[in-house]
Amino acid sequence: QEENRRFQNGTLFPVYHGSAKNNLGIRQLIEVIASKFYSSTPEGQSELCGQVFKIEYSEKRRRFVYVRIYSGTLHLRDVIKISEKEKIKITEMCVPTNGELCSSDTACSGDIVILPNDVLQLNSILGNEMLLPQRTFIENPLPMLQTTIAAKKSEQREILLGALTEISDGDPLLKYYVDTTTHEIILSF
Repeated sequence: QEENRRFQNGTLFPVYHGSAKNNLGIRQLIEVIASKFYSSTPEGQSELCGQVFKIEYSEKRRRFVYVRIYSGTLHLRDVIKISEKEKIKITEMCVPTNGELCSSDTACSGDIVILPNDVLQLNSILGNEMLLPQRTFIENPLPMLQTTIAAKKSEQREILLGALTEISDGDPLLKYYVDTTTHEIILSF
């Protein structure tokens, strides 16, 4: 029982082995997953907690955020707290199903949901931040390298800044700023 408790709390990480190719250990793995991997709260009964883990842009420059739902249920038209002072309304959402993106009215604990949104940033938290799983790594590590960059032609500077904005939006390790004195573009990564 102690093993089960530690497993559910995320303090014990068992290692399983098998081979799908040779059909070894598959039945046993399915049995373990069915018996050990369960939520301690009934589905839909806990408070919402999710985190943005990826940002993508479509070919038409539409911005999509990928959110992992850790607990609770997200419904279409819900108004969700993303900070102490800020809330967003869910007007459209998709979930991956059988390799396709399908429109959905709900997303439950364990689901990944894709939201068209211009406000959410990488690592933004939807709902109750206290329900996030424990993190042992640094969310925003210090940059290892820093350099200046410039466009070959001065008329391309705005295009370069736009591209840097889009890239840094989806990559937490890449940051840039424009020096207020020299007007150089400083890139940190």
